[in-house]
Amino acid sequence: MEHYRIITPEGTRDKIGTECTALRGLEATLAALFSRAGFTEAGTPQFEFYELFQQARNPIAPESLLKFTANGGQLLVLRPDSTLPLARIAATKLAGNELPARFFYAQSVYRSPKRNGGGDAEIRQCGLELFGLSGLDADAEILSLAIDALDKCGVSDYVLQLGGEKPEYLNELINLVGNGKIRLEPNLKSDIDYYTGIVFSVFTEGSGGAILAGGRYDKLCADFGRDIPAAGFAVYTDRIANLKPEPQTSETLRIAVTKGRLLDDTLALFSKAGYSTPQSLLDKDDRRLIHDFPGSCISVVLAKAADVVTYVEHGVCQLGIVGSDTLAESGGTYTELRDLGFGACKFSLAGPEGSRAAMKNPHNLTIASKYPNVTKAYFTGRGIDVTIIKIDGSVELAPLLGLSDAIVDIVSTGATLEANGLRVIDDIRPVSARLIANNAALRLRSEQIEGLMGKLAVG
Repeated sequence: MEHYRIITPEGTRDKIGTECTALRGLEATLAALFSRAGFTEAGTPQFEFYELFQQARNPIAPESLLKFTANGGQLLVLRPDSTLPLARIAATKLAGNELPARFFYAQSVYRSPKRNGGGDAEIRQCGLELFGLSGLDADAEILSLAIDALDKCGVSDYVLQLGGEKPEYLNELINLVGNGKIRLEPNLKSDIDYYTGIVFSVFTEGSGGAILAGGRYDKLCADFGRDIPAAGFAVYTDRIANLKPEPQTSETLRIAVTKGRLLDDTLALFSKAGYSTPQSLLDKDDRRLIHDFPGSCISVVLAKAADVVTYVEHGVCQLGIVGSDTLAESGGTYTELRDLGFGACKFSLAGPEGSRAAMKNPHNLTIASKYPNVTKAYFTGRGIDVTIIKIDGSVELAPLLGLSDAIVDIVSTGATLEANGLRVIDDIRPVSARLIANNAALRLRSEQIEGLMGKLAVG
């Protein structure tokens, strides 16, 4: 345990020198902007009672909250969001004050990142909240300030996605704000479940996620005893401070592809669509991992299946082609664009002869699998409690050696199962190759991506 004394926890990192001054400079610039607009600075405790979020009907996924217990036994949570505690203030401590009330803040929020996913547990935000006003003018005030904030941060190449209301209202709002970088997305949703009106998010090249997000949440304050309308947004200042220049030509689309059979099927798909296979990919002795399609602005990046998701999620590859088995197991933040149809197989539960009887009396079962998350979801959905052992190699060995009662694995022809005396007990779900996209790239390079998808469909 000695090494834990000299490193930071997963999802956190030290900032030194220019990293600190750059972040502080951004937040000072935004604070000045918000102050001139009539907003007063506010700060909330770094941790709150967990009941605060239960009272607001858990708008943030409970598994993403970082919880701990106080000396008195109360369950506490590190602040995962700034809007909720500010709504608490507006509804309680300012109950007798005249409205509207305007606040801005610059503070960190904390959420549990996906293990080894490279996500942040500490997220620096500078944002504002407007309490007591609703309607078109109030929404225009918030949206205009969000655009001004991006300008002050030096972000010019971005897309602002706007949704949450009827198209007629959104178009009127866009005309009032007068910004050509707003894209209408009526079905846009947030991963935070308290928005009731407009919702917006901003994406730029070089960031794996949104650099600004916000919207209207008219019912949130009522959860704390005062029914008042409200809206606001947060700028992810650390993401903006850490933006890196794109090392590739801006027109180039990088597509991460799983090595092996999926790569062969992918090249065949692109060939039918009129793309010539890179000669370097035909050379078996070529060890390069990035290959350019001749006469096009497309590069293919060769990667392991799980790494395809990682590269797409972090935005270093705009697109990815990977099996849905990997997507089901690893999860992640991306958009699935299309089922490509090849690489077809299925998740199956399999075991030796006699396993069917064991499944009818599922007591103290042990299941081996390369896919523990898929396996857990399958048995949880059936109300069956099992012990799951992760196997990275030939999972068929587990029941043969007495390690498990059965296995969950992907099955194509079933020949390997049959050769080892195993039989399919149940088919869980089909598997095939999927085309996925980085969320930011999908907004910023929509024409390019849609053009490619159109060619692949024709091909």
